[in-house]
Amino acid sequence: MSEQENQSAGISARRITTLCGILILCIIILVAVGKWIMFRMSHVSEIDARVKSAITIISSTVPGRLVKFDVSEGDIFTKGVLIAKIDSDLIELRNLELDARIQAIETQIIEHKTNREIVNNQTSSQVEIAKAQFDVATAQVQEAQYEMQRTADDYQRTQSLAGKKLIATRQVDQARSLANKAREKHRATQAQAISTQASYTEALASRQKVELFDSQIETLQHNRRALEIQKLQLEKGLAERTILSPINGVVDQTFVHSQEYVSPGQRLLLIHDPSNVWISTDIKESEIRKVKVGQSVDIHVDAYPDQIFEGTVEQIGTAATSQFALIPSPNPSGNFTKITQRIPVRIAIVSDQAVLNPGMMVEVDIDITND
Repeated sequence: MSEQENQSAGISARRITTLCGILILCIIILVAVGKWIMFRMSHVSEIDARVKSAITIISSTVPGRLVKFDVSEGDIFTKGVLIAKIDSDLIELRNLELDARIQAIETQIIEHKTNREIVNNQTSSQVEIAKAQFDVATAQVQEAQYEMQRTADDYQRTQSLAGKKLIATRQVDQARSLANKAREKHRATQAQAISTQASYTEALASRQKVELFDSQIETLQHNRRALEIQKLQLEKGLAERTILSPINGVVDQTFVHSQEYVSPGQRLLLIHDPSNVWISTDIKESEIRKVKVGQSVDIHVDAYPDQIFEGTVEQIGTAATSQFALIPSPNPSGNFTKITQRIPVRIAIVSDQAVLNPGMMVEVDIDITND
């Protein structure tokens, strides 16, 4: 074979190799484009998404000086752990004073109850005895009155008979004597009844001391209750000066330092629960119809480029984000430019959410094939 033929054969082989390379490259490009098209058809993607969490603001509800605030950003707290303590010396002293006053009232109540029991026992028997004596005296008065009436009637009859000379004068004298004795006895029983009534009235008056003790005890109990309410208020004040972590969380930011004076409502720190984070993104209104609750989501976090996090669509907003803008955009001039609106979507993270921090930028791919 001549040298010219060899050169022609080499050129033909290089052309074939080049064409094959170009063909393979075209096939690879076509496959990649096909996969990209298929992916775009089966997914709704958004690059402007962020990690969010419920940020809890810890603030003071009472004024005072921070006597304890050993908190730094990044500290981890469990629920119920002491975060800060506000000076409470005056309240504790006031609380001790109320304890002493309540104890004094308790002593007075016990003393009054003891005295009431003694007076109650004494006056109960006195009233019963005086009542019995008064009842006996009343019965004796009635009996003496009956006897007096009977002897008076007998005396009148004997006088009438004596006038007719039917009985002797001696019988008249006897009847008069009996009438006089009955009248004197009636007077004596009346005096005795009046005396027993006075004793009964006196016993009843002594009995009123029991009611007086009851009134005093009730007043003391009201005073004790008022002090107990004040003590509850102080205890609430003490509780408000002891600030505990409301959640299991991580400190995001602090605003004060120990020994500072804080006012009611003043922020002390921000804290969030790292186990309760989610992804928030805004999907175009032209694609929101494809998104359904429960669809799986691939989450690409800028901070972890080699890791794909899993998630699911948890909630789809009911209004466009423009409806919540602080500054509305009216159109009084009549000039209109149509802008695609966006609907907020919340995505729950189902894997490794503890490593994600609020504010991180992420990209999401929502698989719309699984409804």
